[in-house]
Amino acid sequence: MRNTVQHDPVSVLSGHRYLRVDQARTDLVTRSQLHPAFIKVCIDSIDEKRKRSATPLIGEIFPHIVAEGLQLADGDRRDLAAAWLAMYGYISISDFEIDRRGHLPGVSSVACGSLLAWSIATVSKFTVGTPFHRTFTSNVARAFAAQYADVQSRKDPNFDRAAADADKNRAVVAMISGYCAAARQPTSCLVDATERVLGSFQILDDLQDVCEDAAEDNLTTFVRVLRDVSPKSIESISEPAAYSLLVRDGRVLDELERVVPPLEEAMLILDAERDRALLGYLGHLTNQVRTLIGLITDARSNHAIDEPTIYAHIREIVCHC
Repeated sequence: MRNTVQHDPVSVLSGHRYLRVDQARTDLVTRSQLHPAFIKVCIDSIDEKRKRSATPLIGEIFPHIVAEGLQLADGDRRDLAAAWLAMYGYISISDFEIDRRGHLPGVSSVACGSLLAWSIATVSKFTVGTPFHRTFTSNVARAFAAQYADVQSRKDPNFDRAAADADKNRAVVAMISGYCAAARQPTSCLVDATERVLGSFQILDDLQDVCEDAAEDNLTTFVRVLRDVSPKSIESISEPAAYSLLVRDGRVLDELERVVPPLEEAMLILDAERDRALLGYLGHLTNQVRTLIGLITDARSNHAIDEPTIYAHIREIVCHC
């Protein structure tokens, strides 16, 4: 039977995880003492992103899934959750505004700087003096270097966004290093597992966002394919029409085939007892992708593509960063 969102561990368990996310919204106000206008911009941006997604935002709750099995003091967990909310808000604001306007308006710009600074300072409190500090600082640096490269070059038809897009997600690796430091983890396997799945997450995110990226002239792999195969302009193409074209092109199947091996590698290095929540999510995601690959492969072989089923399955994959 095909997996659905209703059976996804993220959706089934998101109730209590979203309680933590909601608690982080309160804690961001009281613990950061940032200006209320900056926090409002942060929350509004994430809420807008939620509205645009057909599934829970994995980018928003992924650190909570990773940290599920860690032994953390309640105050430390809440500090780190608020810090991730601030960093995720920074990412949401900057991506949205730059995609739509090409620049950050005044309030958004100052809010981004304040949110990011407080987040980095808070996580650093846990990582300084631990083996995870270098991991934290290097991943923060790589994430925002990649963001700068993307902003500078995204309109260049020769710019390959794959590496930059995956590196932008290193903000979550930095966050996981903070959780591991606070929990005094003896190994880096949670960080290593998170690093392995970044590219897979980005491929799936780009597939789900193909119409949005096409409208904004963001030249992802799927937008390039769509430009090649579409008989007309793709700036206002509908999702069903876009996926109808994409599933007929072998390059899309090639991209999806690249998703599964890193997910399997990540699961192999995790602790079966401690990391049950993360293993549940990654296992379900792997099954979703395999099902999608099977649907497309069968359809191409039989020359009878069930477009509504494939389209629905793409939308159900819980991997919106």
